Amino acid sequence: MKVFFAPAIGLMNRLRYTSKFLMLGAAVATVILILLFSVISHLNHDIDVANNERIGVQMLKPMNRAVQYIQQHRGISAGLLGGNEALKDKRSAKEKEAADAVQQTEAVLSVSLRESAPWKKIRSEWEALRSNGLNLAAAENIKAHNVLIDQMLLFMVDIADA
Repeated sequence: MKVFFAPAIGLMNRLRYTSKFLMLGAAVATVILILLFSVISHLNHDIDVANNERIGVQMLKPMNRAVQYIQQHRGISAGLLGGNEALKDKRSAKEKEAADAVQQTEAVLSVSLRESAPWKKIRSEWEALRSNGLNLAAAENIKAHNVLIDQMLLFMVDIADA
């Protein structure tokens, strides 16, 4: 062990008292700066993660509303297809709310998510349901709504992951 520390001991024996303290101070300052840099870089990473989560939540809010409106649209459509003609105006109003929520969702999505295949499929299936939904049998209409809602919920997971 003496052989390992011999060069450092020799150097310290040759230095004056103030030089020894300056050397030790520089070593301690270097260690503190390295630790400080490490803490700052970890904090910056945590801030970036929190910002991404905040952005993701902002994307999920209108998407969640769209899912709720489409669920309500499914129920009203089933009632209308079951013969309750009084629901026609209510269905139209709910369809508009759902379409607006889908439009708001698309407006807040990032470019990569907006151009993704799952989102394009959701948009096309929603448009097909809007235009053709009442031409389907009640069971097929409910099934089409369920498939769309499942896709939207899976897409919400994609948004959260992104």
